[in-house]
Amino acid sequence: MLKTIILLSEPTLLLDLFTAYYCARKNKHNTINQLEFEINYESNLIQLHNDIVNRAYSISPSICFMVNKPVIKDLSHYLINTILINDATQNCIIKGKISDWNDLPKSKSLFFSKANCGLPIGNLTSQLFSNIYLHSFDTFIKNENKIKYYGRYVDDFYILSNNASDLKEYIMIYKENLENELGLQLHPKKIILQHFSKGVNFLGATLKPHRKYVSNRAKINFKLRVKNWKLFSQNNTPHYADLVQIRASINSYLGIMRHYRAYNIDITAY
Repeated sequence: MLKTIILLSEPTLLLDLFTAYYCARKNKHNTINQLEFEINYESNLIQLHNDIVNRAYSISPSICFMVNKPVIKDLSHYLINTILINDATQNCIIKGKISDWNDLPKSKSLFFSKANCGLPIGNLTSQLFSNIYLHSFDTFIKNENKIKYYGRYVDDFYILSNNASDLKEYIMIYKENLENELGLQLHPKKIILQHFSKGVNFLGATLKPHRKYVSNRAKINFKLRVKNWKLFSQNNTPHYADLVQIRASINSYLGIMRHYRAYNIDITAY
């Protein structure tokens, strides 16, 4: 598509870029980078227009994966029975300390969920099934309500609008739709309505115009984890396995923060 755009005449190029963006947005995956682009999409498209006109834009190579092996029906039935019909609370193996569950909200545990409700949070298939289950909700927002700037990742979703009154109305409409059609409820303490300049919290990040930061919760958890490891090292002689676990834990947080503006987070200060 971009190769075709480059060949268009300059007077209509900017309009064509906006038109192509609106069309491509319909099938775009919901990611942090996408939300960051949408907050500043006008300036980003103008910058792309200038790069194309100045011949400074280059197309990155793409990779296509193709699967030509047929799906084995017996295997599909086995996976459905194992993943969907299986009760994860029965014969489960609990790793770690039972005390780690003391502060876990009941809404986050399958042991306190209603009968035949809930999916294991850590399963990759749970993400797939949540997309299948909430497809009708996506369709209701995008096709029936004609909301352009909507994105969802599993059970977190956002809507961008320049009208606060519309957003307040959307909350009531979508709350009713989820309850009546899917038997779901919006968490009353997790509905955030605010100006974009204050930032949008999404998938562990806080996004603001032209920049993105790691969330405060991630920073606090990182600080507590480092302090706990330091306290452990002061009171014990760490074994090799402990050092490997410490390194893996710290590198995990550093790997997350490298994608955001986290230059002022000094690990040595902890």
